[in-house]
Amino acid sequence: MLADKFVFLIGIAVNIKIGKTNVNDPQTRTPLIVQHPTLKNFIIYLALALCIAACAILFSNNKLQSASWSYPYFSGASNLGLDLKWQMSKSDYENFVNLPTEQQFNYRFKKSDLTDLVPVPILDIGYLYVVWVAQTLLFWLPPIKATVWFQILFHVFTCLWIIKNLGSKRDKFIFIIIYAINPLILRYATFAFYYYWQVLPALVWFWMSQQNKIKGISTLDYCVIFCVLAAAFFIRQSTALVSLFILFYAAWQQQKLRNWLAVGLFVVFLVFAKNPSQPWHTAYVGYGAYPNTAGIELPDNYGYLAYKKATGIDIDTSPIGGNYFDPKINQNYTESMQNEVFKIIAENPLTVIKNAILNTLQGFSIGYFVGNMSVTYLSSIIGLACILIFGFKKQYAQLGFLFFGVASFSTYFPPIPAYMFGNYLVLCITFIFCFDRNPRKK
Repeated sequence: MLADKFVFLIGIAVNIKIGKTNVNDPQTRTPLIVQHPTLKNFIIYLALALCIAACAILFSNNKLQSASWSYPYFSGASNLGLDLKWQMSKSDYENFVNLPTEQQFNYRFKKSDLTDLVPVPILDIGYLYVVWVAQTLLFWLPPIKATVWFQILFHVFTCLWIIKNLGSKRDKFIFIIIYAINPLILRYATFAFYYYWQVLPALVWFWMSQQNKIKGISTLDYCVIFCVLAAAFFIRQSTALVSLFILFYAAWQQQKLRNWLAVGLFVVFLVFAKNPSQPWHTAYVGYGAYPNTAGIELPDNYGYLAYKKATGIDIDTSPIGGNYFDPKINQNYTESMQNEVFKIIAENPLTVIKNAILNTLQGFSIGYFVGNMSVTYLSSIIGLACILIFGFKKQYAQLGFLFFGVASFSTYFPPIPAYMFGNYLVLCITFIFCFDRNPRKK
C-alpha cells in the first residue's frame, strides 16, 4: 500500500507538467493553483523530493560500519579544530563501542581536551570533513544521524537536478525507478560511511555529458570540476583513475592547453596528496572472492590470520590501543601482505587474470555479491551483455567511464556494490540513453 502511494506520487510529478488535460472534465482538469508555470514546477519537484526522501527512509540502511572504522571519523569530526588535525578521543571509545547499533545512531560524541586526543594516521581523511559539514549544518541531530540525513538531502537534490536535465517524461520516469528510489542505491545513500560519495565523479561526468556542455566548459567550470574530483579522491582514493579519465576526456574534446595542464596538475596532485591507505591487504583477501587452493576467503580476518602465521603477531583493529593503527606494525603488515600477493601472482597467474576479468565484467553490471556465486557469475554475464549493447549503441565514452570506475581495484578485488557505487549512476544513465527514442552519442 505504501509503495503504491509512492508510485502514485511519482506519476503525478512526472505527468503533471506535460500531461494533457480536458478543461471540461473535472476528473482530469488541472487545479488552478498549479496552472502557473513557476508554481507548478515547484509542486512537481517538491512532490518528487518528498517521494525520494520517503523512500530513503523506507529503505534506510540501519547498519553501521564497525566501530574500528566509523569511530575515528565521528569522534574526529567532533574534535576538529582550526588546525584541521584529525584526532579522536581516547576516553570516549569504550562508551561508544559497547553500545547496541540502535544507540550508536543517537550517540553524541565527546569533545575532549588535548590530553585526551590521539592522531588518526592511516585512514583516508576526506570523509572526516563530510561528517563535520553534516553535523555543523544539522547540529540538532546526533552526528551519525546528521550524516545520514546530509547524504539523503544530497541524494534528493542531485536526483532532482538530473531529472530536470533528462529530456523526456519516459527518461525521467525510468531514472526515478532505477536510480532515485532504487533500494540498492538508497542502501548506500543512507549508510554513514564514505562509499556513497564515490558518486561525485559520476555527477561531474553527467554534467559534462549533457547537451554538449563539454564543448563550452569555462576556466571557472574547470576549476570547480578539479576541486570536486580532488575532494572525491580524498574521500575515496579509488576514484583516482576515473577522475583522470574525466579530465583527459575533456582535454581531448576541447584541445586546449589549459585542459592538458589540468591533467598534468591532477597527476602531480595524486603523487603528492596520496592517501595513506594501501591496497595490499585488500588484494590479498580479494583473491578469496572466488574458489582457490590457498584457502583464502574474502573477510578481512584472513589477512590478519596470514600475518599471525608468518610473524606470530595478532592484528587488533581497535582505533584506541589496537596495533593496526601503530605506524610501524601497519607498515610491517602492509609489506607482509605485499609479499603474499606477489607470491599468489607467481604461483597462480591464470587464476589472478581470470578473477580480474570477472571483476571487470561485474563493474558493468550490478557488481559482486558476497556469498552468492550464482548471482556473481550472472552479474559477469550481464556485464558482458552491457558492454556489447553499449558498444553497439556507440556509448563509447560511457564505457570508458565505467571501465575506469572500477579499474583502480578490479584487478585484485571484486566490485562489491559499496566499492562500485560510483558506477551505478552512469550505468542507469547509459541504459536510458541506449533505449531512448532519440538515440544520442555520449
